[in-house]
Amino acid sequence: SRVFSTELVKPGNVVSGVVERVTPDAIVLDVTSQGHFKGTVSPQHLADHSGHAALMKSALRPGYEFDQLLVLDVEGSNLILSAK
Repeated sequence: SRVFSTELVKPGNVVSGVVERVTPDAIVLDVTSQGHFKGTVSPQHLADHSGHAALMKSALRPGYEFDQLLVLDVEGSNLILSAK
């Protein structure tokens, strides 16, 4: 389900986010949902096939918006996300 401002962000929710930066180990996103969160997507959670994930990661730039990211876990104010 989509996250609305009245809900807490928890595993299983779907959120949107904007790429802040791409590092060798993760894509860091700015997620806006009840408050302000940072989120990370590991390269293996970009696509089911490793070749597609690598291609997708190489094309990502700051400002790219993901409209559907699955919350896998919450670590403090950092969300662990999947784009699959």
